[in-house]
Amino acid sequence: MKNEAAACQKHQIATHKLQGSSKSQSSKRRACYVVPFFLALSLFVWPSCVQANIYATHILLNGGTTNLSLPASGLTISYILNEPATLGGTIDIRLGTNTVRSLVVTNGLQGALRGGNSVPWDGKDGAGHVLSGGTYTLVITPRASGYDDWTEIDSEANSVWNPRGIAVNRNTNSVYYGRVFVSNADQGPNSDFDPAQRIGILKYNADGTYGDEGAASTGGFTWAGDTSSPGKIEIGDDDRVYISDRTGSGLLLSFDQTISAASRKGVLRTDNSTDNLTNLGGPFVTGSGSSGQVWMSVSNSSTGAGVRRWSMTTNGVVGTNDAGSIMIQAGGLSDLDQHGDDVAVDRSNRIYVVQNITGSGDASSRVFRFPAYSGSAETVADWKVGSGDDTMAGASGIAVNPAGNFVAVAFTGLFGNGSLQVLSATNGSVIAALGPNAHDYWDVAWDNAGNLYTVDGFDGLWRVFSPAGTNQSSTVSLQQVQVASPAPPVLTWPQVQGGSFQFTLVGQSNVVYVIQRSSDFQNWVPVSTNVSPTSATQQISIPTSGTPRFFRAKVGP
Repeated sequence: MKNEAAACQKHQIATHKLQGSSKSQSSKRRACYVVPFFLALSLFVWPSCVQANIYATHILLNGGTTNLSLPASGLTISYILNEPATLGGTIDIRLGTNTVRSLVVTNGLQGALRGGNSVPWDGKDGAGHVLSGGTYTLVITPRASGYDDWTEIDSEANSVWNPRGIAVNRNTNSVYYGRVFVSNADQGPNSDFDPAQRIGILKYNADGTYGDEGAASTGGFTWAGDTSSPGKIEIGDDDRVYISDRTGSGLLLSFDQTISAASRKGVLRTDNSTDNLTNLGGPFVTGSGSSGQVWMSVSNSSTGAGVRRWSMTTNGVVGTNDAGSIMIQAGGLSDLDQHGDDVAVDRSNRIYVVQNITGSGDASSRVFRFPAYSGSAETVADWKVGSGDDTMAGASGIAVNPAGNFVAVAFTGLFGNGSLQVLSATNGSVIAALGPNAHDYWDVAWDNAGNLYTVDGFDGLWRVFSPAGTNQSSTVSLQQVQVASPAPPVLTWPQVQGGSFQFTLVGQSNVVYVIQRSSDFQNWVPVSTNVSPTSATQQISIPTSGTPRFFRAKVGP
């Protein structure tokens, strides 16, 4: 598995505001921005000046997620696309960095459809030959014409009764890469037969279908279901799913990707609730294992802690009675003059935080970026926006995209008139307002390809938005295909007939063999290239000459 750096690109984004209901999205104003886009992503190849908003996930080889030996009949490659590959795509079979076969998929056909796709491979190279022995990987590259503006790409069928948190697995070394997690914090009237109305965590594939092992899970924990519990979700570099319990308990739990009860860990517990740390927002998680850190915003603290950070121990939890360290001070002379309600950190360790201000015309800012922690609690923001701005009322969730140039913020609004906004990470200026207005948006998340996800409490949906532009991306399968070396050739039954030296080559069908001759066993010269198209046994005839010759066969290219 290799890491490949993304190339620099220029990316035009049109600012727009969508009005009306979820069925009516009319663009009201546009202004073009040119944003430098730099990104290094594991297992992705992004050509220069191309975004990657379409991507392949849930890759299976013959229905499995493990390495396999290449069957004689070939194999079936299946995967999920988050949107249609309107420009088609390719599946490259690689030995190291060398592509031995490219399977082309066509727009509108299997391999290029939104959702599940299945593509057969006969196990041969581009010339129709059996592959030489080695370990092969598959690289799936869908391509899309994209959109002229930010566009909602889901089918508006991703229902959740009372959603509060959302997260997407961005770990390219995970078999669950691209999985979407949504918390449902209230029980619906049809929960007996509709998983989306059950209290707990819902698990989706990138196309909105449910996870293979089941749609919903509580992880064996009794969530309050009081519209706050379960709350926000975050996925760590260790593939753990971190879920907050905002019932005033100050609990933060983590689970595996299936949210199994056996995997549950208490990351933050009541013994970490010194300083009255019971109303925690977030989480945000960096690193893993003993280098893992948990960041939480604090809505109530006697010391005015706006954002606090804890270090995890080797078993993935915070140590007993560890109250963490204050990263951002709240109140007093701090720019974060009231409290924090959600937090995110970019790859440069700059800290983004929101205040949930619900008073109309309140002069406090709503969204902030603070510099990276340098040893003492920060009080001065790099930038702050939203003072007196009721379109930014009820700030509830914040997330930075993988490139670090966009900040998405979910606002619940005043009396349900919230909004979803994309800001510039550089200065906090508004780049786009998305989705139907006058809805209550509770949380936001980005996937690894740059698509934006949100949960809409008004419609009871989770939504996905793609930035503008033609795009493509490449996902390398975690599974590898083992190919055994062709059978070594044997030359038998030598004889001379009619001026020709004849013998039988016994090898393997559909394998190229080169016949070589020598007079000294040192210098070998090819005299014939033979392919056995249907049989492993083939008669070979070489013209004779007066000089004695020695012959041998080798597997050819």
